[in-house]
Amino acid sequence: FFADAPKLNPARAEIKGVVCGVRVEEVADPLMREIGSAIIGNLDDDGYLVASFEELAAMGPWPVSDVERALTLVQGFDPTGVAAHDLQECLMLQLRHLGLEETPTAKIVRGRGPEASCRYSVTAHASARPS
Repeated sequence: FFADAPKLNPARAEIKGVVCGVRVEEVADPLMREIGSAIIGNLDDDGYLVASFEELAAMGPWPVSDVERALTLVQGFDPTGVAAHDLQECLMLQLRHLGLEETPTAKIVRGRGPEASCRYSVTAHASARPS
């Protein structure tokens, strides 16, 4: 199991230039720039974060609260949803960006509410339309 787990990127300190639409060197706060580089260095090919807060914090060492703050910064980069831990978080970041986090769509993504029920069927909905 552990052999297949994602490895933290040892070259994270070497990340320079434009990443996710932002020039890393232009992040004003040096601590956020350092932690942000660690976060960016631990994204997979699809842009998902493969390290936990605790793993990232241990890389500094940085407090987990600073890692969380830096992650919020990185998740504001382009494309919207980058550095999410999974698809659900990625979609929620996109909905929040669009101001749609309290919509039926968001409830479906979160997996809550009657809209998320398997009882609702697109086929049933389509068959209810008049001919």
